[in-house]
Amino acid sequence: MNKTLRILIMVSLCLALCASFFACKNDGEKAGGNPVPSVDESTNANDGVLTEDGSPSEKDKDSNVEESENGNLSAVGAEIGEETVPLDFDYEVQYIRTDGYHDGAVFPRTVKISSVEELNAYYETNKELYDFSHKEKVYSDTTVGFVDAIKKYDEAFFEESFLLFALLEEGSGSVRHEVKGLERDPADGSILVVVDRFVPEWCTADMAEWHIILELPKNLAESEFKVD
Repeated sequence: MNKTLRILIMVSLCLALCASFFACKNDGEKAGGNPVPSVDESTNANDGVLTEDGSPSEKDKDSNVEESENGNLSAVGAEIGEETVPLDFDYEVQYIRTDGYHDGAVFPRTVKISSVEELNAYYETNKELYDFSHKEKVYSDTTVGFVDAIKKYDEAFFEESFLLFALLEEGSGSVRHEVKGLERDPADGSILVVVDRFVPEWCTADMAEWHIILELPKNLAESEFKVD
């Protein structure tokens, strides 16, 4: 084979290789394949950026905290309420056990009494539903009777005060309560009656309903009350 023929063969092979390369490139573009973007191209300001171990970057953490503070959200986006404000004044409390389970009763709930007439009407309306009877003796598992507890509230009392009944139901008569305080909820202006429950290690198996009677100043009578 002479020298000229060898040169022609080599040139032909080179042309064939070039044609094959460009044909493969065109086929890839026609198939819809897009070039893989760089990290800078694929991440915008709204995307969460992850570190190598999969945790949020410091930038992402900072943006979450800022949103939490400005939008009143926790770091995971759950809505939180403002802290309640304790009310500082003196008040008297009576804890009266008034058993009387009945269908349709909702616990806990509150009832406001602003006059002797309202107190008498409450008694007459509910005396068949609860044990409001007089108690001759008070034992370790009982309290004074409801009628005994309310007889001191006369017209003079209601001139400057009103009564708030906090009604509770317990699965055992062994459970006792203590009002720890009253707190204003800034979210809606309501007043929370904060009640601690004391549950002994061994409890009786009887149901129990309670009327917790709070003596409050009349300037709070228009407030909405809730039991916490």
